[in-house]
Amino acid sequence: MPRYTSTQRKNQTRSEHSKLTVICQLISQMGYTPKSFLAAFLTTDNLPIAVQRRYWSTPTGWPSTLQLLGTIQNFSCQKRTGKARWENFILEEASKVVNSQKPPRGAYPQGAYHNSKKISASLFTNESKQARDQALATEHMPFLFDLIFSKLKRPTIDTVSPINGEQEDSDEGSDHVPEIDLQGNEMDGTRLQVPGYPP
Repeated sequence: MPRYTSTQRKNQTRSEHSKLTVICQLISQMGYTPKSFLAAFLTTDNLPIAVQRRYWSTPTGWPSTLQLLGTIQNFSCQKRTGKARWENFILEEASKVVNSQKPPRGAYPQGAYHNSKKISASLFTNESKQARDQALATEHMPFLFDLIFSKLKRPTIDTVSPINGEQEDSDEGSDHVPEIDLQGNEMDGTRLQVPGYPP
């Protein structure tokens, strides 16, 4: 039967509350707040400390990092004002990503610029359009594409009438937006034709 020292037995019987209290007291004694300590932990160049966080952004550590971010989100969104601040933060970060992703500059095919004097019929073939759409959605602006596609593919949710409490179709008065693949086809196989654009 294993024998434990008094310190080991004390550590085993401590509650989470008591552990957190001791840690917070120690952080305060070192001149930190919980947030300033975490910021210092994540930004210091000290090698032994950097080793402790080496897996945070890797496939191995990302699930627990994501769980931590979710915990921060849940805490921040407990009240309406906090939820609004969190959504503003997410909007700002999303805007940064969207603005940073753009087609490459320069003349086609290295860039997205098309000189009207050099346009040929091959530019309007299905293969050429498919290649441009694929590059735009997966290489040049994948974040914006995924964001819009995620919004369009969400299932319709019935709403409740504020007058009589009866459910009504949320599609009333709006046009159905079909799911579209990268070739411009609806999922049922129908080809979408945009006026003024070659078929």
